[in-house]
Amino acid sequence: MRGIELTPKQQETKEQIKIMMRGLKATTSQEELAKTKREFQTLLDQADPLVIAFAEQELASEGMSMEEFLQVCDIHLELFREKVQNPDLKVPDDHPIARFQQDHRIILQWMDKLRESIKEIANYDTWEEVKTKLPGVKDLLTKLMEAENHNIRQESALFPALEQKGIEKPPAIMWQEHTEMRQDKKALLKLFEQAEKVDFALWVNQMYQLSMRLYEKFLLHTQKEQNILYKVALEVLSQQDWINVKEATEEVGFFEISDRNV
Repeated sequence: MRGIELTPKQQETKEQIKIMMRGLKATTSQEELAKTKREFQTLLDQADPLVIAFAEQELASEGMSMEEFLQVCDIHLELFREKVQNPDLKVPDDHPIARFQQDHRIILQWMDKLRESIKEIANYDTWEEVKTKLPGVKDLLTKLMEAENHNIRQESALFPALEQKGIEKPPAIMWQEHTEMRQDKKALLKLFEQAEKVDFALWVNQMYQLSMRLYEKFLLHTQKEQNILYKVALEVLSQQDWINVKEATEEVGFFEISDRNV
């Protein structure tokens, strides 16, 4: 992450994250683990993906093994995963937000499968051994690109409705994060196309790091949508506004979320 400097506040948060991640690794009892996870959740709620990425990178450079690193990552990502799968914000099934929340769950499943697929590939040593596994990775990357439809619906329908009410900052932040995640997806696709043309171990490591970065951004992004964007929208948009938003999303259309795709 050359050329990127953290602010003093970000540096402080980064060090706290590292301390907490070491603590998660050392925790043995279930009671202590539950307490540490609650404290870690509070800390992560205040952090952004860049700070978390710096913390993870430094822990790796300081000697945390890949096995320990993955164990800790799984713990802190589990905290966000639970929120995506079971959002606190409840709306009727036919409400536009209900479909956005459903999208979140499906996209999360695809990202989970992508991470697991790459972790499985990492157990091998050569391209020849993983040839049959590469199509599955490509299929998941294709699905994630198709899921850009979720962002387009928000950008075309929900964001303009909020902007008309004078709510500009939250949509602008969400739009920027959409752009960043889209770039990460494209980077993953570009790297995937280099399969069997570059060093196997290097490719696997880069694929995993990129997929983890995208995964973390998505989890944090959905929390902002749930806790800020959607709550604000429910407060300021009228019933007629929501009818208009629903019609606009239907005009854009929806990516497929049948059981066959999960």
